[in-house]
Amino acid sequence: MIEIGRPTVFSMVIIMVAHLPIFTMQRHEGKIFAPMAYSVVAALITSLILSFTLVPFLSKIAFKNHVPHEETRLMHWFMNLYEPALKWVLANSKRVLMIALLALGFTAAMVPQLGTEFLPELNEGSIWINITLPTSVSVDEAKKELRNLRRVIADFPEVNAVISKGGRPEDGTDPKNINMTEMLVDLKPESAWRKGMTKEKLVREMEDKLNDMPGIEPTFSQP
Repeated sequence: MIEIGRPTVFSMVIIMVAHLPIFTMQRHEGKIFAPMAYSVVAALITSLILSFTLVPFLSKIAFKNHVPHEETRLMHWFMNLYEPALKWVLANSKRVLMIALLALGFTAAMVPQLGTEFLPELNEGSIWINITLPTSVSVDEAKKELRNLRRVIADFPEVNAVISKGGRPEDGTDPKNINMTEMLVDLKPESAWRKGMTKEKLVREMEDKLNDMPGIEPTFSQP
């Protein structure tokens, strides 16, 4: 246990440090990956404690008959690869250190290019539009506006169907005022779209059409 204690702790710390960037994630990435990072780090710490307490105790019981210790053929094969590499590194320490510093500098230079999000953009074949009407709008006026909005969006040849909702749902789980409306735009297969049309272009055209209507503030996303 004394012999393997230091390298074991060192290797565990390296793995934990590798998870540090995950703890800095926010929004969707943080909600998805942070629990995984916490679980992995907690498991590593627990395994580290057990490896210095329970495992030696059980080994003491299991190996009462002084089982001879010998290396397997696989370990001999690994050592034949490892020992020459270790000797070369120790004999060329300055060169190895320079290579490590250059690699560190290269990765540091790449940091500004990483961005803050890495999840791929979802494309479920539909568009979700949030539209905020004037706060003073009445229920009847909101229904009338939604009919007009559905008609505008449905005029696009790429649109298959449009479903709208104003205010909060009947179960009351989403407390919204009547001026806060949402539209689910179901799109046709891309093979039926106009030539050269992309989803980004389609969203821009829809946004331009809706912005022509007074008092409309649309935002586009996914369901």
